[in-house]
Amino acid sequence: MSDAVAANLASRLLSEVCRTRQIEIRPLCGGRVLVLSKHGATAHVYGWDFGVNSATALLMCRNKAVCSAVLQDRGIPCVHHEVFYRPDREAFGFVYDASWSRMVEFLRVNPEGVVCKPNDLSRGVSVHRVLSVSQLEKAAYEVFRFSRELSLSPFVPIVPDRGV
Repeated sequence: MSDAVAANLASRLLSEVCRTRQIEIRPLCGGRVLVLSKHGATAHVYGWDFGVNSATALLMCRNKAVCSAVLQDRGIPCVHHEVFYRPDREAFGFVYDASWSRMVEFLRVNPEGVVCKPNDLSRGVSVHRVLSVSQLEKAAYEVFRFSRELSLSPFVPIVPDRGV
């Protein structure tokens, strides 16, 4: 059984269990995170990891796009991050052509530029401010050399704190 078939089966089984137990299920970040809600309680499922311990929280915090989606879902202000996949991820159902056109569109709607970086734990390595499609292509190529996913966010200038 392929990973894509197994993931689809697991998703259908989880949906059925939630439906029978009257648990609301909502996908975030393209389905990478599922929010399970019932009677005001909320739990998150990240990949195959259910939120029974701090491992789920750690995984979610290390993923820029997932963390952004969860914060936005809870109404907490944050800088939006969107995930894009390396071309060889097509075997897992991620289509690169769609990713590239979405990257270009993301740049177009953010005239101040975007920040292109690895989606997981960049530690400041391979982080680029991008102002043009050609810069985006070069930055994406560099990120994809060592990372399966990249994250784009709008460029937000840092205003120095002047103190009182």
